[in-house]
Amino acid sequence: MATKEYNQKYYQEHKDKLKADAKSYYGAVTGPKEMQERRRLKPELTRYAELRARGLCVCCGSNPATVRSGTGNGGKTIKYCVECRARINISRSQLRLEQKAEVLTHYGNGKLQCCWERCTVCDPDMLTIDHIDNSGAADRKKGNQYGGVQFYVILKNAGYPDGFQTLCHNHQWKKEMLRRREDLNGVPSWRK
Repeated sequence: MATKEYNQKYYQEHKDKLKADAKSYYGAVTGPKEMQERRRLKPELTRYAELRARGLCVCCGSNPATVRSGTGNGGKTIKYCVECRARINISRSQLRLEQKAEVLTHYGNGKLQCCWERCTVCDPDMLTIDHIDNSGAADRKKGNQYGGVQFYVILKNAGYPDGFQTLCHNHQWKKEMLRRREDLNGVPSWRK
């Protein structure tokens, strides 16, 4: 079952519990008095709001906030100082690289390397995940529009399902060329 379909089914089956959990966590905030009570019960919201109101970075709390935060609000929200934003970007980049290396190593038979026979490519920037049975396009047509880091996280969270391997870009393309030739009944496409 595709991830989107699974999430929709799960939501339908557990809708009441999910709504109750959300209500207990966020509360029924309907006005300023309720918001004040919520801030009293959750002091981290007060600190965050105070730093934002004073124009300070919400991370360190000491430097002026000058860097726009993401794209939510059209990228108009200024929350971070230059140093904290750079530190956040580096840590996120490092996490993405670690996730990619972990998944590629798993599907590379325990090595960060292409699975093609006699291939020695081990550069993570040149390695990709390949559907062994060539079902990647069919997966995407079903609505599984994932790729890159999101795909690595999905594979890891699913317990590294079978059916994938690590290939370098060259062997990924070589595999596709062999598939196309096979589809043409063994006649290379350049001879047609």
